Amino acid sequence: MSDVAVGLSTDTLNDIIGHVYQRQYPQYWRDSTTFTQSGTTYELSWDVVQVPVFDLKSVVDHDGLAADVVGDGELAEITRAELLRSVAATYESQVFHLDFPQVKLTLTMNGTPAQDTATVQIAASVDTSGNDLVLEPLSATVSTGYKFPDWVYNDKVVPIMLDAARRLLAGVPVPIPEIDGITLTQPVVVVTADHLVCTANVAGGSLPSQQAESWPDEPFFVVLGPDAVRAVTAIGTRDLEGHTEKPHDETNVGIGTAYYKATITMYDLRVDGQVSDDRTISVAATVTGGGSAGINWILGGSTDGFFDLDLTPDPVATVQLDLDDTKLSAKTTGVNDFDLHLTPTSGDIVSVVLSFVANALSGYISPYVRDALTGLSFDVYTVPTLHVDVDTVRFDATPLNLRLSADDGTVAIGGRLEITDR
Repeated sequence: MSDVAVGLSTDTLNDIIGHVYQRQYPQYWRDSTTFTQSGTTYELSWDVVQVPVFDLKSVVDHDGLAADVVGDGELAEITRAELLRSVAATYESQVFHLDFPQVKLTLTMNGTPAQDTATVQIAASVDTSGNDLVLEPLSATVSTGYKFPDWVYNDKVVPIMLDAARRLLAGVPVPIPEIDGITLTQPVVVVTADHLVCTANVAGGSLPSQQAESWPDEPFFVVLGPDAVRAVTAIGTRDLEGHTEKPHDETNVGIGTAYYKATITMYDLRVDGQVSDDRTISVAATVTGGGSAGINWILGGSTDGFFDLDLTPDPVATVQLDLDDTKLSAKTTGVNDFDLHLTPTSGDIVSVVLSFVANALSGYISPYVRDALTGLSFDVYTVPTLHVDVDTVRFDATPLNLRLSADDGTVAIGGRLEITDR
């Protein structure tokens, strides 16, 4: 599955374009143009009197769309049939319809007006070639009572409606998947029957598939896959990577003074497995080290040796994911039990010293490791507010009523968007 996905439902998209339409009507949705054809002057007036709507369910004719877009174009390297097939393939899972349910048309010729009402269906796609994701109209189909000559619809109405669709779609903020601190691949857009979804993977992997996946049934959602959660957790725990402590101590053991000097290092912090259904992550660490220990005899002289140390099993912190408003964060809720093991490696460490070192280091290392891992707390993701600033239309689409869930290693945040003018 995709590492990161952001989805907008049909109803959410319609709320957005409805807001754009209402703020721009009638300025951009009612106008007229004058032109001459075969020596006769015409005036064509149009009025988009009903809010356009997204239609993600109806099937787009990919082959017909490719033919419209390519036109008479050719490439020397491939046949025209191969070119059309290639273009049609690029539109699979990325195209949708935008419907204009009611457009009133008036054609005046020699002072005599004729009226018609059109339904216009726009085939559109998402352009992912630039830094922003842009909804781009590709072709238009006009259905009317055909009270005008065909060339009026094909040569005049179609370009007008494509321009209108382009202006309208410019006000739809298509969210690009982003995670602070993580580099993602180029986004891929997938249009399902009820959602427009933008996906991306953690950089270094392949591009996300264009095939439809199982997405949350929410007006607005964000999905983080296991690889994305692991990548963010690695950032959140990196300050502990390679952290080193150097405990040391000495004590009187009656027959002399026992001492030790140790170096312990925490490293190889890693996320074990996926996010559990209870929204927890297991973060494991390896703790190893070594040092020297011995006894300075009360009658003079000393006996010294060296040792290695390790903790088994590896310390594991249970990290809980929680959602506060729009911020997904992680915090440790517990650390497993572990034991300290000392292994003499050279020299001669007498048993009384080894017992002292084991007790002293256990009292030092256990609190140190637990404090370090219990202190894990970091932000995972902030659900973005979408901003629109097109001509005189300025508004924010703010996530509200967000809910957090986890299933099969995947974290999902779902809710709705509230549109407020700026």
